[in-house]
Amino acid sequence: MGFFDQFSQDGKTVDGSEENTTVVTSNILPGGTRAVSIIEEVKWDEYEGAKKVKVRWKLADTDLKGRVVFQNIDIYAKNFNTGEPDPKKAFRAANVLKRLFMLTGAPVPDAEPTNADFAQMVGKMAGIAIELWEMNDRSGNWVSEIQPAKGFESKVGTEMPSEQTTAPAATKQPDLNTNDDW
Repeated sequence: MGFFDQFSQDGKTVDGSEENTTVVTSNILPGGTRAVSIIEEVKWDEYEGAKKVKVRWKLADTDLKGRVVFQNIDIYAKNFNTGEPDPKKAFRAANVLKRLFMLTGAPVPDAEPTNADFAQMVGKMAGIAIELWEMNDRSGNWVSEIQPAKGFESKVGTEMPSEQTTAPAATKQPDLNTNDDW
């Protein structure tokens, strides 16, 4: 028995083929998708100097089960054009964050939540609606809705970006069984 034989899976041997080494993926989920999802992580994060709450959701049902989508809750939202605080965006973000606490049963803190407060949400389920954003030749997903998991109606959406620029282009790899210098 060779070293790689111990990793055989479902009757398939380790052969190093393109088929068995490539993960075909689109980083983008179809817009309009609704799925019961589990919270894998909630934490404070920073992007370009902006402090946000980042939630990592893993879809628990539909044909997209196991896929991951990230949610940024921009509680200290600023106006995109002026850089000034945006009270309307902050109000919505604060409501989203409080709803997340309420739906997961995690205690709602009186002060700014800590990563320890967020940790109490991990492993909890909710129904989420996933939409599509496109801007400056880029596209991705955003979570537009959070609902109780019980009775949530899941479905795979159909809207995809006009041109998927976030996923790497598929390329044909050279045959590894030749002596060609690649």
